[in-house]
Amino acid sequence: MRSLLLVCWVLAAIGGIVFHLGPGQGLAATDQLSSMLDHAYHDALAGDHQEAFELYDQVLQVLPPEEPLTVARVRLEKAKVLLESGSIAQAYLELSELNHIIDVEKDVPVPFRYEVQSALAATEFYGTWAMRLEGVPKDSWLPFVESARQRFRYLSEVPDPEAVRPAPLLDRQNLEVTIRLERMTEDELQGMPLPPPVQFALFGSKTGAIPGVNGMAGPTDKATGRGENDMPGDARNGMGAGNGTQVERTGS
Repeated sequence: MRSLLLVCWVLAAIGGIVFHLGPGQGLAATDQLSSMLDHAYHDALAGDHQEAFELYDQVLQVLPPEEPLTVARVRLEKAKVLLESGSIAQAYLELSELNHIIDVEKDVPVPFRYEVQSALAATEFYGTWAMRLEGVPKDSWLPFVESARQRFRYLSEVPDPEAVRPAPLLDRQNLEVTIRLERMTEDELQGMPLPPPVQFALFGSKTGAIPGVNGMAGPTDKATGRGENDMPGDARNGMGAGNGTQVERTGS
């Protein structure tokens, strides 16, 4: 299986969130929220998932409801932290709900829809990996890897006029590794180094985040649309899962 280079995917998203807070929120409140988001970003990069998660939760509690897109962006970042900490089932539920919400909204920017689709695909990918290692029957994990395959295929084929992600090359690579995951034998999979989300899901995260894949109900929506670094890669402006600091620190 070919290695993929994972790069930081938070920075652009956080910048977008801060921008969308808008001047109408009041300078003091905006500064405080921006500081919290910045701290959450650096905590996530440092692997302090619990602290990042709590900060994103605090931000969500004070964001005004009339800023639905900003709320959605923060929810996406929170879901990424859940995934990175090994809380795959929780991340999947959060992203599925978020995907449903933006699916019925008309004014959601197309790039953000792509981000959610990619994050969902990565969650399904890691969930499949963890479930297979746990000995879950094929008919239970197959729908997830198939859904991830469809999403990455969709992302590799749709036009990207705003060039917000390194598609289609990276999406095609993600598609390839997803297909490999489905086709690998149990022995091959057992011999692969564990990417952090799967390792945390199976053995627990040192940061205290709740790990696991139990509770992942089968995918109900189809895409409309990370071993040896062999996992979904991205520009971490929303596409895929994992971050570059993990790759450099752990080699996985």
